[in-house]
Amino acid sequence: MVFLTGVLTNMYKQKIFIRNYWLIPILILDIFFVKFHDLGMLAFILIPAINIFVATKGLRLLKKITPRADLSYGIYVFAFPFQQVVANYLFPTNTWTFFLLTVLIVLPFALFSWYLVEKKALGLKGLVT
Repeated sequence: MVFLTGVLTNMYKQKIFIRNYWLIPILILDIFFVKFHDLGMLAFILIPAINIFVATKGLRLLKKITPRADLSYGIYVFAFPFQQVVANYLFPTNTWTFFLLTVLIVLPFALFSWYLVEKKALGLKGLVT
């Protein structure tokens, strides 16, 4: 759902008018729903709202803070197998430990994937067309 709202917002961003101050109530509601453990509202209403706001307003900021290396595919490929390794062999005590251990293991593989395979492969795309 989040991906779909991002794609549709990007496609129709000239027709969507969102004011900058709308971010304030969105963030207040985010904090409220997280504090009171109503993650259903957070997931189905506020995360798409944040996604739409960022897709229409925050793209310039995101480009400034995004790393040059595109790690998304490497994370996509390696995340699930390493999550299974962490869960089955390291036995993390809580969700945050599980998340941090997985990130620490996946990121180096994603970096290697980008610099040793993906970036070089993208350099060859001019030869195909």
